[in-house]
Amino acid sequence: LDEVLVLNKDYKTRYPFPHMVHDGLFPPHILAAVDREIPDNPNAVNGCVTNSSVCFSSNKSEYRKNGFNDDSKIGPELTRIPDIVPDPHYFGAGIHQTLPGGFLQIHADFNRYPRYNWFRRVNVFIFLNPNWDDNYGGHLELWDREVKDCAAMIRPSMGRLIVFSSTDFSYHGHPEPLQAPATRSRRSLALYYYSMSRPKEECVEQNCESDHSTLWQTPKCSSCLDPACRKFNHII
Repeated sequence: LDEVLVLNKDYKTRYPFPHMVHDGLFPPHILAAVDREIPDNPNAVNGCVTNSSVCFSSNKSEYRKNGFNDDSKIGPELTRIPDIVPDPHYFGAGIHQTLPGGFLQIHADFNRYPRYNWFRRVNVFIFLNPNWDDNYGGHLELWDREVKDCAAMIRPSMGRLIVFSSTDFSYHGHPEPLQAPATRSRRSLALYYYSMSRPKEECVEQNCESDHSTLWQTPKCSSCLDPACRKFNHII
């Protein structure tokens, strides 16, 4: 984890909003086990192995231990949020699976956790897609506050860890319909982190007290690859 912190010491100043992409954090045997437990099969029931009693039961603790949790310094040291806490109930999080033809429009996320009235501060994604072909699509796109600059396209590669600060302006998504074969899907684990307060600069009209659901956006360009909007050199 020290390597993650060193390589991402400029996390807070990255464009278009604080984020990091890191490969190689999770042990290969854990990734292989999760690949088996969450099958890459659009016919799987709720993203789980058929007839399984508990989905993703034996490996989720390993993900937390090896990744980004309340017992690790990586959370507050990376994000500079001292009171950050994980959601113990996976509200809106957990296993995400997109089938061929599916997409997720560019958006900023809901801002409060209703059970505790916490402020949503950080999103963590762990991608679970071995041998992913760029032609399949499904790249995570990061857009600027005016939704006119596509600053990054991130391949959803196996074991890749994505962390970014969640504000009312952290616009992201994978808006192009997935072009994967019928036997493949885009799989990820989503983990969300919260705090008891947040800076007003992170909120629409500097009003952090009003709850809102997902803030859907229409970018200036119809594609992240449009030269008028593309602000990156290559797909990560």
